[in-house]
Amino acid sequence: MEIAKGIGYKDYLKLNLSDYENDDWMIAIGYLEKRLTDRFIEPADQLIKLESDKNAIDKKYGFAVLALDCLLLETIQSFYEGISNSSGKSKALFIQFLQNRKNFKEYFKTELDAVKFYKDFRCGILHQGQTGRDTKVWSVGDLILKNNGFVIVNRHLFHEKIKIELEEYIKILRTKSDTGLLDNFKIKMDFICHKK
Repeated sequence: MEIAKGIGYKDYLKLNLSDYENDDWMIAIGYLEKRLTDRFIEPADQLIKLESDKNAIDKKYGFAVLALDCLLLETIQSFYEGISNSSGKSKALFIQFLQNRKNFKEYFKTELDAVKFYKDFRCGILHQGQTGRDTKVWSVGDLILKNNGFVIVNRHLFHEKIKIELEEYIKILRTKSDTGLLDNFKIKMDFICHKK
């Protein structure tokens, strides 16, 4: 099993993460960054690039971009919280992320706003291949726009903001200033690599 292209789970298991001062932490954090960039950020970037010369009305990869970003959102939050398996916890992870992350919280001021996004966009796209009623995925405008009863998400802006959130999470880890966050990172990475 690979953590990321060219990085096997045994590469991670060889690292010494018992001491916060050990340089192996930087290697482990780099593995995570590569994993999430390769699997989520780059594919979404490529989809967006493929449509960059099209008018907004002609773009069609919005669901795929938003699906990747929703998976990434849940993954980042589960790393923050040290949740090894997010099964049955997705809704809570989404609410936490949308209401607490700097680049999103101004758009999800109430729990109801976050729950609606979770149900109508995340669950709709990932489980039914469609968004909920009175919703649209678009490529222009503000991150979240409410218009005539519709909730519209700008998938380009959503993607850019999720990229910033990943960068900020990786930067916090690299400072090693929050040992609780490092412990949570290790719990999730150990689970990924099946370390008992």
